[in-house]
Amino acid sequence: MSSQVPPIDLSQLSPQISKHARHKKDFKTRISTDAKIQVNSSRRSRQIAQEIKRKVQGSPKEIAKEIKRRVQRNQHNDKQPQKTTPYEVQSHTRTNTDYLHKDSLIPLSSRSYEKYSQLSPKVQAGEVSIWSCLPDEVWLSILSYLTTKELHSFMMVCHDFNRLAQDTSLWRIISVSKMELSDAELLKIGTLRPTNLSLVQCTGTKLNGDMVTNYGLMKLFSCCGNSLTHLSVASCVLPPLSGEVALHHAALHCSSVKVLDVSWCNLSDNDVLLIASSFKHLEHFSANGNQCLTDKSLTKLCTDLSNQLTALHLQGCFKISQQTLTVVSMCKNLIDLRLGLCHKLSSSHLATSISQLHCLQVLSLKGLKQLKDQCVISIVKHCRSIRRLYLSHCTKLTYKSLTEISCSLPELQALDVSSCKDCVNDESVATLITHCKRLEDLDLSSTSITNLSLIAIGLNCLYLKELRVNFCPISDVGVKQLLNSDADAVESVQLYGVKAVNMAELNEQFSNVKILC
Repeated sequence: MSSQVPPIDLSQLSPQISKHARHKKDFKTRISTDAKIQVNSSRRSRQIAQEIKRKVQGSPKEIAKEIKRRVQRNQHNDKQPQKTTPYEVQSHTRTNTDYLHKDSLIPLSSRSYEKYSQLSPKVQAGEVSIWSCLPDEVWLSILSYLTTKELHSFMMVCHDFNRLAQDTSLWRIISVSKMELSDAELLKIGTLRPTNLSLVQCTGTKLNGDMVTNYGLMKLFSCCGNSLTHLSVASCVLPPLSGEVALHHAALHCSSVKVLDVSWCNLSDNDVLLIASSFKHLEHFSANGNQCLTDKSLTKLCTDLSNQLTALHLQGCFKISQQTLTVVSMCKNLIDLRLGLCHKLSSSHLATSISQLHCLQVLSLKGLKQLKDQCVISIVKHCRSIRRLYLSHCTKLTYKSLTEISCSLPELQALDVSSCKDCVNDESVATLITHCKRLEDLDLSSTSITNLSLIAIGLNCLYLKELRVNFCPISDVGVKQLLNSDADAVESVQLYGVKAVNMAELNEQFSNVKILC
């Protein structure tokens, strides 16, 4: 084995290049149609990456041996007949473990051992860190789990870390919030060609006088081009970097956007009409808090995109009425619908329109004080695919709604009925948790439940992760019985406004649970 470490070209590590595409194509062609061999590539690569991350505390030599041993074991298992799962194309997310593809593990283990052999004397002498012995593929796999802010901090450590973090495959998702930007920074973002760009609560004026101009916005979105599929300019209201101006530049250069968030940007009807005419591939549209929007623009948007729209968020759009709701009912592929605080929508119209959306999985009707039991009962009877339901501050609902929710939605995962005082009590909660065994997120804040409900929740909701019981007449006795029960999946409990609890004692006894009080 040669002592010379082969050079690693970082450009060849990006999954977007032709070499990776060629490997992927060869991998698919090796799957025999006659034998029907099916492989879940994304799940296997994710497991390998997690195993590598757990072992980075050991020596690089042990890591290389472990990789080689696992590859040999997998090759032996592949020769044996086994039950397989259908091949799935990995979704485009921040996590990216294609660097540790099975076909590359053998040369990876070889390079890891060579690098360790070469650097071992310097490591023992203290001249080089032991982390330098890890191959770049392993580093890139680990770095793919970091957020934009964490990745930026990682770059500032040393030259080697800066070089690793510069790999373009790590910058597909860029999220910037509450920052003052300039043209130079926008241009740098554009050169990275992200697929997911989020500029939340950002301004275009810096203290030193630098400002965002139309030229900077034009260069940003022209560089991103059709590679940009997710765009968020939520809460950007101050010129020169307002959501309205950014939206107009994006409409000219980024026609492939599928997910668009322009919440709290003070948009007008003309802006939404521009969205409807420019983004023909739009699937997810979020316009929460845009109080100037009317039926004119939203009906046009929903009509043009009725066959492809899967998510529509219009919370706080006060001016929309039954006309918009009628067109929304034509979007049969809607999965996520949020209409909170739209006070012009009557209870009967909501029942008639939403009941036609049989694919609905997420529904939010927060703050609709006009909502009645008949509406909720009709919706849950016809939309049995709902998994997340938000009904906070719907003060006219009674226990009948919660009873029907319990019977019609046994697979419910999240429920918010906070401040529904006539709807929630110990008896209705007992009915809910008896039928909805898979609840993961439950909000019962500002209701009349007692410790009896907490004890029942602990015995029945084995999958519960987050529970909010703020301003409820409970004590630390019920909280302790909840956390001592079989509901060991609980990660967070909110107890704001609950006076009869000993916060210090609870934190000491249940250190693995995040208790907020």
